[in-house]
Order: sequence, then structure tokens, then C-alpha cells
Amino acid sequence: MKKIFSVLVIGLAFSFLFVPVIRGAVVTTTGEERVAAVPKNQVVNDDLFITGQEVLVEGTVNGDVYAAGGMVRIRGTVNGDVLAAGGNVEISGKITQDIRAAGGNVRIDEAQVGDSVTVVGGNISIDKETKIGGGLVFGGGSIDSQANVGRGITGGGGAVTLDGIVAKDIQVGAGALTLGSGAKVNGDLIYSSEEEPRFVGEATVSGKIRKVIPSQLSLAKELRPQYIRNVGQGIFRGLTIGFRIWSYFAALIVGLVILKLFPKESQIVAETVEKKLFSSLGWGFLIFLLAGPAFILGMVTLVGIPLTLILFMLLLIDLYIAKVFIGLAIGNWLGRILNQKVHVYVSFAVGLAVYTLLHTARYIGFFVEVVGCLAGLGALVIYARSVLQKRTK
Repeated sequence: MKKIFSVLVIGLAFSFLFVPVIRGAVVTTTGEERVAAVPKNQVVNDDLFITGQEVLVEGTVNGDVYAAGGMVRIRGTVNGDVLAAGGNVEISGKITQDIRAAGGNVRIDEAQVGDSVTVVGGNISIDKETKIGGGLVFGGGSIDSQANVGRGITGGGGAVTLDGIVAKDIQVGAGALTLGSGAKVNGDLIYSSEEEPRFVGEATVSGKIRKVIPSQLSLAKELRPQYIRNVGQGIFRGLTIGFRIWSYFAALIVGLVILKLFPKESQIVAETVEKKLFSSLGWGFLIFLLAGPAFILGMVTLVGIPLTLILFMLLLIDLYIAKVFIGLAIGNWLGRILNQKVHVYVSFAVGLAVYTLLHTARYIGFFVEVVGCLAGLGALVIYARSVLQKRTK
């Protein structure tokens, strides 16, 4: 019964996500290589999975691009979506569908984007030569967008500067909001900020300008105007989508590093999740159950406070990286079910995507996330026990 349920649940997500990419092209660095590249004259007639310390795509990809690395540069033509994550991400060229990017610094220059852009980062810059056919969703510290946007803009950030033509509404939460001299909003400007928006030069808004006070969003439904509810929901929805994308790519980068440094150990923990699921859940639940009383006891003793805080941080780290092993386990399991052999990085990326998709689902999401965290944590404990037992013999 358990196997049938697993096949039904994971198979549903797999039908939407895994089938199009299991045959994708894989480019990674090996040995002393630093750069994983698709040169200008190369054509990839498939989805592309590319990872390395530095990633460079200058050729043509007739499919989606999944890129992760310290420095990611995409300068060619992508006839599909771009999903990129890295310390620094730079995207230009022609992207026929969506861009979803996360990084410390994200730049989109001279890009022709057929559909929407979703970007999360510390510093985000989109130049005036960029054309976005769909909408723009962002979240970050500093945002400077001069692009023309075919639909609306939704996002949040510290310092936000918008300078370009926007076909529909702008819904933004910001510490400081500036509309540049080239800004032309063909809809409403709805913002949440302690400061009034700054208009530079000939910036115009054809619709209404509305300020949303954050405290108003918590008032009773009958006391708020309908538009305030809609605005709050729109901003929250945009930030939620951005956070989920950022969360996936952040976990992807962490997982790729762990797989690079500890390939054998990672596979052992993932296999433990698969072969000893209930034992892993039991150990994970036991550790989680004992953590609370142990934390309180350690804090009460005063002398044990430093050690308690260290152990608590280690527990949080273990709970976070548990999703890495769950993603790898799901990827390996799906590969066996379909009798497909793929690179371990691809298997992990797809498995993590399936797990992310499942734990964000409306009705089963919380259950999946709890089971995943506990199973991953328990598998780590089982592996650690086996290592200690071998050393004591």
C-alpha cells in the first residue's frame, strides 16, 4: 500500500516535471577545470543542465537551461526557460520563454525575454535595452530595472528603482521607491513604504497611485477596502513565488557542493532513506522529540549554554541539508523506476524539484515537508552511528 501511494503521489509530479528533462544534455567541470561552457558555435537540441565554478553559455539551446555555479553567464539563444542560480548571475541574449534567477548579484543586460522574469538576489540590475514580454517579479535588497515590461510588476526590496514602460499595474513593497524619468506606467501604482515614492523627470502613472499601510493588511475583512486585500494578496503571492524559487536554487547549490565534496557519503545517506524509510523516520522523530527538553535543560544549567547553542545550530543545519538527501533519494528512485541512467547532479536537481513541488502543494505539502525533514535527519543519524561503530571495532 505504501509503495502504491508513493508511486501515485510522486508519479503525478513526475509527469509534469521529470519527463521533459531526463534526456537533457549535461555539462559539468572535471578535474582542474573551472569553466563549464557551451561555445558560440554549439547547438544543444535538448534541455541543458550545466554546473561548474564558472558557467558560460554562448551557443544555442533548443530547450530549457538549468545552470548553477559561482559565476553564471548566459549570453546565447535559449528557446525555452532559463533557471539559473549562483553567486553572480549575468543573462543576456534571446530567451524565448521565462527567466528565473537567484544569486548574490543578478544582471540582465540587452536581453529579449519572450515571457516573464522572476528574480531574487542581493543586488538586481536590468538595463534599458532589455525587453520583457510578460511580467516582472522580484525580491531583493537593491533593485534597478530600466526594462520595458509587457505586463505588470510585483515585488519587494530595500531600494527599488523602476525606469521603463510598464503595460499594467505596479505592486511594490519597498524601503525607498523611485520612478525614473523614463518610467511610464499604463496602470495603477500600488506601493507599501514608509516614504513617498520619488518621481524623476517625466515619470508618469496613467492610473491611480495608492499607498498601502502594512498594518491595514491585518485589519478585519469588513474594515478594509477590497482593493487593499487584493494588493496585499498580490504582493504576498509575488514574494512567495520568488522565495520558493530562491529556496530551490539555494538548496540546489548547497546540494551540488555536498555532492562534489562527499559523493560516496551522500549516496549512502540517500540509500538509507530509500531502504530504511521507517527506521529513518523513527530516528529523526526521536532526535527532534529529545531536542526540546535537551535545549531547555542545557539553557537552565547556564554552564552548558554555549554547548547547547552549538548543538542546536548543528541540528538546524542537519534539518536543512536533510532535503538534499531526500532530493537525491527521490531522483535515484525515479531513475530506477524509468530505467534511466542520468548524471548524479541531474538526478539530484530533478529529485529536489519534485520534493519542492510536493511540499508546496496545498493539501499534502506540510506532511511531505515534515516526513522529508525527519527521514533525512534520521538517515544522517543512522549513517553517523554506523561510522562510529566501525571506528570502535
